[in-house]
Amino acid sequence: MDVTQRKNIKETLQASEERYRTLFEESRDAICITNRDGRLIDVNQSFLSLFGYLREWVKDLNFQELYVDPDEGSRFQQKIEQMGSLRDYEVKLLKKDRAKMDCLITATVRRDSHGSILGYQGIIRDITDLKRVQDTLRESEERFRRLLENANDAIYTHDLVGNLTWVNQEATRIYGYSTEELLKLNITQIVDPEYLPLASRKIRENLNGSSQSEPYELLTYSKEGKPIWVEVSTRLLEREPHRVEVLNIARDITERKRVEKRLLTHQEQLRSLASELSLTEERERRRIAVELHDRVGQLIAMAKIKLGMLRESKPFTNLSGPLDEIRALIDQAIQNARSLTFELSPPILHELGFEASVHWLSEQMEEKHGIPAHLEDDLEPKPLDDDIRVVLFTAVRELLANVAKHAQAHKVSVSLRRDGDKIRINVEDDGIGFDTSQTDPHMPRISGFGLFSIRERLSHFGGHLEINSSQDNGTQVKLVAPLKCKI
Repeated sequence: MDVTQRKNIKETLQASEERYRTLFEESRDAICITNRDGRLIDVNQSFLSLFGYLREWVKDLNFQELYVDPDEGSRFQQKIEQMGSLRDYEVKLLKKDRAKMDCLITATVRRDSHGSILGYQGIIRDITDLKRVQDTLRESEERFRRLLENANDAIYTHDLVGNLTWVNQEATRIYGYSTEELLKLNITQIVDPEYLPLASRKIRENLNGSSQSEPYELLTYSKEGKPIWVEVSTRLLEREPHRVEVLNIARDITERKRVEKRLLTHQEQLRSLASELSLTEERERRRIAVELHDRVGQLIAMAKIKLGMLRESKPFTNLSGPLDEIRALIDQAIQNARSLTFELSPPILHELGFEASVHWLSEQMEEKHGIPAHLEDDLEPKPLDDDIRVVLFTAVRELLANVAKHAQAHKVSVSLRRDGDKIRINVEDDGIGFDTSQTDPHMPRISGFGLFSIRERLSHFGGHLEINSSQDNGTQVKLVAPLKCKI
C-alpha cells in the first residue's frame, strides 16, 4: 500500500470519526459508553444535562450507581449479554440529586475483533413526563370506565352495521342478558322493527357532522320479550382512523310511558266528562227555558189578558189607574222572563242556527255594553253537531262578555269562516291586551274554569283554542272545530 492510499484511508477514518463525534455530541438523547464493569468511558452533553453531572465528575462514575434498584442493573446486564442488544428497555434511574426518573434504554454490546465483550453503548431517553401523562390518562380512563359501569343508564356501543361491541352492567340488568350474550347480538335484535329507521336516521345525522343528536325514544325488548321504552342519546366514537363506533346512552322510561298513557286516558275521560256535563247543562238550561216560556210566560200573559178584561168591566172603571200599574208590572215580568229565557238557552241557537245566534250576540254587545261589534261571515255552509254548536256558542258568548268586562276596548270583531272540514272563529278586540309570557295562557282575563272547560271540550272534539295578545295591542282568540260533514 503506497503513501497516497494510506493517506486517503486516514482521511476517510478521520471524517467518519468527526461525523460520529458530531452525531454523538449533538444528539438530544443521552448517550454513554461504558466498559464491561459499567464504568463510564464517554458521555455526550445530553447525558450530562439529563443526569446533572459535570464532565469531570463522570470519569469515576459507574453506570450501576444510576439504577434505583441495583438488582435491575444486574438483570439488564445479563439480558444485553444474552441478546447482544436491547431496545426501549424501561428502567428507573437516578439523577445526581437523587431524583428518580423513568427512562427508556436502547443498548448494544461493544466487542473486540475476537468477539470478546469490551463494554456497552447506550442511548437513554427520559420518559418521566410521558409516564406521568400515561398514568394520568390510565387513571382517567379507569375512572371513566367505572363511571360507565356503575351508571344508572344503559350504555352500549355498536359498529356501523349494528353489532354490539361493549355494554355496561345496567344494560345487562335492563335487558336480562349476560354481557357475553349481548356482545353476540345485533342492535336489530333488540330494537322494535318499527323504530329501526329512526335509529338509523340518528346515526346518519352524526355521520353527517352532528356531534350529538337530540334524545329520541325507542321501543326495545328484553331477553324475555318484555317491551322496554328507552330515551336514547347517540354519538360517534372514532376508535381508529378507519374504525367508527356508535355510543348510545339509553334511559329506561318504561314506567314514565306507562304513567303518561294512564294520564292521557284520564285526560280523555275528563274531556268526555266535561263534554257530557256541558251537554247535560245545556239540556237542563233548555228545559228550564222552555218551562219558563211555555208555562210561566203563558200564565203571566193570560193574567195580563184577564186583567185587561177586568179593567173594561164597569165595576172596576174607577180602578183603571191602579190596574194600569199592575199591567205595567206584568209587562215587565213578561220582558224579564223572555230575557231570562234567552240567557238560559237562546231559542235562536236551536231554531235558526249557530251563525244567527252569533249575530244576535254581536247585537247584544252593542245594545248592552255600547261596544260596536262587527260580524264577518263568509256565508259558506257550516253544519255543526249539536254539542259542538253549543260549545262554540258558549265560547263566543264568554269571550264577548270578557271583552266588555276587562278589555277596555272600543270595538270588537267576530269572523266566521269555513276552512275545508273545519270552522274557524276569530274574536278580536282593540283593548289593553296582556303579556302572555307573564300570564297563564289558560286563564288570561277570562273566566278561568269556563274557558278551560271550553278548551278541553274543543280538544275532545278534535278542535283547539289559541290566544294571542300583547300589552296595549288588544287580544285575538281563535277557535277551531270540526264540521259535521263535508258539503
